[in-house]
Amino acid sequence: MPGRLIMEQNGADGAGGVLNGKHHAPDLKGIYTNGDTKYDGSNDSRYYPTPNGGGSGPHSAALLEPPPEIPHITENYQHLGKLIARVAQECFNDLHDVIEKLSEIPLQPMANGVGHGAVNGVGNASHTNVLKKTMLMDFANRQREKFIKLLVLSQWSQQAKDISQLIDLNAWCATQLQHFNECMDRLGQLKIDLHTFKLPGPDIKTALEVLSTGTASWMPSLNYTPPPPLTPQKMLKTLKELNVLLHLRLNLYEDLPICLRTAYTIASGRATFSLPGEFELDVSIFDESPDAQFFFIDLRFLFSPAPELSDGPLREVIEGRVNGILATKGLHGACDFLHDFALTHKVAELRSQAQALAEREYAGAISVHDVHRELVVQYWTNSPRGLSWIEIGVSSGKSSDPRRRAEQEKEKEITSHVHIRWTRDGQETPHKVPVDLVDLDMERIIKSFCSAHSHTLLDEMNQSIGGHVGEKSAITGALKSSEYEPQDNQLRLQFGSYPPVAVFLEPFTGRIAMSPGSSVVARLVKDLNANKTNWKEAHLRLPRALCFLAQQGLERQAERVGWKTVRNLGLTPEKSKNAFGDYYTCFFRFPDTPDANWLIGDTVSPQGVEWRAVKLANRDGVLSPETYHPLPLSGMFQDFDPSRPADQDALQTVKLCSARWILYHQLTQDLHQSGVKCALRFMPVCEPVPGNPTPPDTIPVIAFGASTLLGSPTKPPSPSIADMLMLTFAGQDMEVGSIKVAVRGALPSPDKLGALLEIHDSALALDPKGAFQITLRTPFGTSPLAPLVQHIQSLLRLRLLVDVLKQHDLEPTSLSLTHLTFTYSTSLTATLHLPPSGPISLSLPPSNPHSRIRHLLSCYLNEPDGGPRFARALLVSLPLVRALDKISTRRLAPEIHVRSIDVYRIIYPALAFGVSIQARRSRDDVSWVIAESPGARGERGAFGRALEGHFRDVGEGWRGVDSVVLATERGVERAVVDLDRLVSRFSGDEVKGEEVGREVITLD
Repeated sequence: MPGRLIMEQNGADGAGGVLNGKHHAPDLKGIYTNGDTKYDGSNDSRYYPTPNGGGSGPHSAALLEPPPEIPHITENYQHLGKLIARVAQECFNDLHDVIEKLSEIPLQPMANGVGHGAVNGVGNASHTNVLKKTMLMDFANRQREKFIKLLVLSQWSQQAKDISQLIDLNAWCATQLQHFNECMDRLGQLKIDLHTFKLPGPDIKTALEVLSTGTASWMPSLNYTPPPPLTPQKMLKTLKELNVLLHLRLNLYEDLPICLRTAYTIASGRATFSLPGEFELDVSIFDESPDAQFFFIDLRFLFSPAPELSDGPLREVIEGRVNGILATKGLHGACDFLHDFALTHKVAELRSQAQALAEREYAGAISVHDVHRELVVQYWTNSPRGLSWIEIGVSSGKSSDPRRRAEQEKEKEITSHVHIRWTRDGQETPHKVPVDLVDLDMERIIKSFCSAHSHTLLDEMNQSIGGHVGEKSAITGALKSSEYEPQDNQLRLQFGSYPPVAVFLEPFTGRIAMSPGSSVVARLVKDLNANKTNWKEAHLRLPRALCFLAQQGLERQAERVGWKTVRNLGLTPEKSKNAFGDYYTCFFRFPDTPDANWLIGDTVSPQGVEWRAVKLANRDGVLSPETYHPLPLSGMFQDFDPSRPADQDALQTVKLCSARWILYHQLTQDLHQSGVKCALRFMPVCEPVPGNPTPPDTIPVIAFGASTLLGSPTKPPSPSIADMLMLTFAGQDMEVGSIKVAVRGALPSPDKLGALLEIHDSALALDPKGAFQITLRTPFGTSPLAPLVQHIQSLLRLRLLVDVLKQHDLEPTSLSLTHLTFTYSTSLTATLHLPPSGPISLSLPPSNPHSRIRHLLSCYLNEPDGGPRFARALLVSLPLVRALDKISTRRLAPEIHVRSIDVYRIIYPALAFGVSIQARRSRDDVSWVIAESPGARGERGAFGRALEGHFRDVGEGWRGVDSVVLATERGVERAVVDLDRLVSRFSGDEVKGEEVGREVITLD
């Protein structure tokens, strides 16, 4: 900032001001001003010089105060760093544009087999290479100039403080100079304004005489006799006479042209001729002679803006010209003159308005020219399609046909009119644009033609798009029209139910514009406005842009619901075009199936959104598409619209359909490989309602034969399963990424299902009619055939076991496909575990006496037709194992060995005694033989005698025969207990009441 400026008093250097940025007191030594007071160097105010003497008085304090500080200018200052950043950004943008332009230049093939490696080499002098180098050099030179300027500015910034002070001082000097100029201008204007106040000297003598006597003695008197005043009656009579004379004159003596014969009225002593939209002329006559001249009375223009005809020069000129023409050419000539005058004035007024528009609102958008006395207004001057203009002029209207022209001259027709010619995009075009020539408005005329122009272009574009995409396209176009507002002419293009895109032309430039805006729309608009060729391809580019916008919306929605976009699948442009056409295809993977070999691809084309299931193949460690299968969405979902917006419901439908189709595809492939015939059918969801004409919805199912699949004959014996199975897609489990499958079939002989109807299994539903449904889960992208066969086999196995239990009067208490629990002997329970794959296992409570032979019973279950054997063995062995369970509870319990279901051995170590128990079967009867085990018997004394007596005794359900005991199926329990009581008396372990024996280990 410069310091405060103090004017020098006597021009002495350093006197009173700022020196080197510091304030100094004025040096007044030796200064005298018309006085005799001298300054001695002190600060006493008495010694300050006093003008005009008066050296002894004090000096005014105001003279000692410094002037105000010069204003410091800080407005419109910018940081140097911001300028450098902008230049750097501009350099980057220009470099990006240059690179894009270089990429658009096609490479020329090299001769003599020279490869592409030498395209940009030193020896390459092709036109393409030279052009690229020239573009790069031009870019470098432009940026170099900018950065040189930045270098100069950075060097100047080192002296920013001094330059700022210089700027402040320069601004202050300019302000003072402006004040001086304004003062001179105001003084000059004041002198001019005072000139009007100078008046000539008044004639006081004449004024006093006129004011006092009413006349002046020096003025002569003509002594005219004034006419008598006209009365209203006389004036009315005169006007009526004039009306009669005008009627007679116009009807009998005047040869009026056709346009004037009915275009006049007579009233108030005048005839009024009217041309609509142009003028009304009032004329009258002052003589009764048929040859007397008509005279001009008044003129009114019927358009606006029109010239003012109040008393003035224009009225005098028109009145003189009209009276002259009436005297020579009559009424026809006067009306023809005023008609031409009105037409000329209209064109002139439109020209004036057009020039005003070109200078203000439409600056740069229109250009106004005068060509052969015609007004030519060119609009949309920067349009890429060509020049368009409007020609407005006065046409004679005379026919080119000599006969017709002669008739026009004979009838004295007024044929001239305002003619408007329209040239659109360089071609003259007939038009029906309404042009109002009564209320003249050039802006409205321009808007009308621009509106008609834009409507024609958009209509042609709509028809071209319709012809290109076809009748069954998902792209629809609706044209909105307006006569006077170009921007209201819009072509609303819509892809299915997606948000529409409005295409319109800018009213000032005529360039195409679209809304709503996006990066895709911006690039498309830029390309279409680049040149005429791109504009002609609008019907090709717009559908592609709509498809791409729909594709972007679909991808965004897919990402919102969790779908993952898959890229880099190794598809070349040729392969992609052969598989999906010219439109972009995106691939997705569901979030809950990250490891599946299936993708979902969508292609958005004018015909709608086409979804495909894409199967991947591992080729050299890289997953690439192997096959593409279109998804029949409309066939699987009757209410699915492929052109609807990709909202969450639509994507869920696509996901379900793709999972269903992939499931059916994998299943049908496996069925064909297994030799099982299958077919796709559609079954109703519910039973049709009587009287309702609307059929119920249907779902697709896979129908296939069960006999071939299960490896049984065509007509298997009962119990089995009906030969027709139907598999349907039941949904997808989002948490575990698996597919739910429902298989429907029927079991024969539903009246024999019995306890099977009480099955409790989430995977199986069974009704009394024998129809069943198995629900299972399979990983996404895999076939459900193997688990399906396992579940059906489990169902058949379960029914077989239930039938076996029923035949042996065993009561099932809990059933499912994986286990079967039943009761026997009133209170005993057993559970059969039925895994889908693997042997059947038997589990028993610890208190169940069959626990010691559980593994033997399990072996029966896994043998062919082992169910009946298991049930029979279970019932036959129950009395025996119950007896064994009782004798094993004593303190000195015997050793019990199980050899098989039919052979057991009991050893009493204290007595060196043992017996074998063996079953004997005769048809359906079972008996047990209890015999002493072979071995050293020796002297047993009393025990031997008691044993011999026992073997000859008879008991409940048993009897002794020599050295063995024969027992019935139910009597074996009593026989074993009685024998054990006998042995216990001699072993010192006689049972007294309830005793708990030692643990017995059962050996096989």
